[in-house]
Amino acid sequence: MTTSNGTGAAMADAQAALKRYFGYESFRPGQQQAIEAILSGRDTLAIMPTGAGKSLCYQVPSLLFEGVTLVISPLIALMHDQVAALEAAGVPSAYLNSSLSSDEQRDVMDRVRAGEVVLLYCAPERLSRRDFRDLAASLDIALVAVDEAHCVSQWGHDFRPEYSMIGGFVAGLPRRPRLAAFTATATPRVKDDIVRVLGLRDPQVIQTSFDRPNLWFGTRRMSRSEKDQWIRQYVTGHPDDAGIVYCASRREVDELAESLRAAGTNARGYHAGMDSDTRRRVQEDFVADRVRVIVATNAFGMGIDKPDVRYVIHHNMPGSMEAYYQEAGRAGRDGDPGRCMLLWNDADINLRTRFINQDAAALGVGGGAGGDDGGFGGAGFAEGAGDAGAGGADGAEPGDVNPGGGAESRASQAAPQQFGQQISQQEALIASKRAQLNAMAGYCRTTQCLRAVILRYFGETPASEQCGNCLNCEGTFETIDMTAAAICVMRGVFYTLQNGGFGVGKSKLADMLHGSKSEAIVGSGLAGNKMYGSLSALPIAGIKDLITQMVSEGFLVIAEGRFPVVLFGPRMEETTHRGFRYLVKREASRNLSGGAGRGAGGAAGAGAGNGTYGAGSRGGAGTRADLTFDSTDDAELFDELRRVRTEIAREEGRPPYMVFNDRTLRQMVRDKPTTPDAFLAISGVGERKLEAYGDRFMQAIASFADRS
Repeated sequence: MTTSNGTGAAMADAQAALKRYFGYESFRPGQQQAIEAILSGRDTLAIMPTGAGKSLCYQVPSLLFEGVTLVISPLIALMHDQVAALEAAGVPSAYLNSSLSSDEQRDVMDRVRAGEVVLLYCAPERLSRRDFRDLAASLDIALVAVDEAHCVSQWGHDFRPEYSMIGGFVAGLPRRPRLAAFTATATPRVKDDIVRVLGLRDPQVIQTSFDRPNLWFGTRRMSRSEKDQWIRQYVTGHPDDAGIVYCASRREVDELAESLRAAGTNARGYHAGMDSDTRRRVQEDFVADRVRVIVATNAFGMGIDKPDVRYVIHHNMPGSMEAYYQEAGRAGRDGDPGRCMLLWNDADINLRTRFINQDAAALGVGGGAGGDDGGFGGAGFAEGAGDAGAGGADGAEPGDVNPGGGAESRASQAAPQQFGQQISQQEALIASKRAQLNAMAGYCRTTQCLRAVILRYFGETPASEQCGNCLNCEGTFETIDMTAAAICVMRGVFYTLQNGGFGVGKSKLADMLHGSKSEAIVGSGLAGNKMYGSLSALPIAGIKDLITQMVSEGFLVIAEGRFPVVLFGPRMEETTHRGFRYLVKREASRNLSGGAGRGAGGAAGAGAGNGTYGAGSRGGAGTRADLTFDSTDDAELFDELRRVRTEIAREEGRPPYMVFNDRTLRQMVRDKPTTPDAFLAISGVGERKLEAYGDRFMQAIASFADRS
């Protein structure tokens, strides 16, 4: 099948392929635009959140091309899962990587040459091999698709130098194919790098909303022991749900996984200190539903294509919003409710700051946590400052922790040469990491709608300031009115910029507002600022926390530079309005004894007594009730269909979700199809799966109806 009849006819073919092979009636937002661009011959850059269905954007076009589609993917596990899912759908696919023997690799290359493979997956490292380059030169490559394209940029949170080879490889092919790049998170700087490094030619850029309405978000400030207890209660209260718990260090992974197992939970740990065979088995067991909970460092996740993860809990604060949103986004990829809870304390911030300072020292960049560099203070306003010193860097090594990520936050996108400062690439990178950490800490502290804060960070205007599906919108915490203090901060910034002033860094701004008599303040003339000492009643650490939160919410911005300075942000004007109010979170006391109702962590819903999510009112999104059935019979039929699915999955040696996902099974329960046409009408059922599995599922449905 070709696309010679024009894009309109090609899109009709694409729609037919979507239903025939994947069982879906329509494309999701962004998918149709990306596919249209690819079919028209345009280079394409698609920025779509985790769970938005980026893979279909190149898989569907591959079915319409005469040549092969080459997919460059960063992880072996991801290639294996993608190919297994495609083969289950009847799409001839293969991968080339180091998990295959030499004979197996030769067999794959022979199949590709013979035209028996539609999609070929490989890692970027393979592009440098002579045998692969010879193979590529002999093929009619219709499309090169680059997955996780942010890896090309050192500003991306998963920078991989080997991705820099891709552009040269494509340029060296006898006939240049279409080139499409896909990523879940990309700031303007990362987007520019993707286009430049890959050599995209006048690309069609498709960027969909970053919003994931099915996800509930929450943050809680807790000590290390409270975190562990909260997680145990939540996980044991949801024994049938698949979940991921992220920790900052290997030590924490091992200890928490053991604690969960001792509590009777089917949990396993995962980190880079384990041998590769153990990591592979843990990952396979999780995907195959033999393990329900993974406790892991951030070494786990990018290669996981498991759609039915119901919750992601962060035991520690990540170093950037990019990293957090990608990790949290592994919940609810099937579109059903997912829960994303972030537990944090000041030790987390101190650890991330220490990582950045280590990076700065390695790069020869000056500045430390206590200087005018965007470093952090102590406890701030919230009660129960946590366990400073606990949860340190024991066992946290490269490969586990990506301290601060690599892409700059929205708040750090000021011009890289502020006020004539000539800064190096290394200095800009460290400044970017500090800005990211500022934004992440502000997210944890904010009283605003968490969804709105996330969307604003990624440059998107939220549809509402009250999503109804996050902990802050539920209002289950106390607030302190800090309006007067926030106005003092804004006026302090104004006066540092008056009469041609260049501004000052966060530490000096806080010292000035507190009324410090240090030589650095007095000698620089800051004691003459009209707001000098206006916040003397607040601790310096609290003033720094306030500045950090105001940065994260867009009222201020920390500009890049050798000495980053505090400037006005895009929401500055709001602070001049008569009705402006600024609230700071002080969380209510926590009942960690479990039980029904709100249970542990207030509205966090960890109560072991009833297993509810307690996730708010956004059309019911995030509530456990969304995943229940109208009758006991329907619930029993769902369990029976899951049993059939597990049986088939074991026979075929593939994860259960590759047979059918939970959402498809629930539609079977609702519609109870017993004829091929009715079964094919179920979302997620294509012709190949009807042929392979239809009889067994329809027989199970009919038999259940006879017994009822």
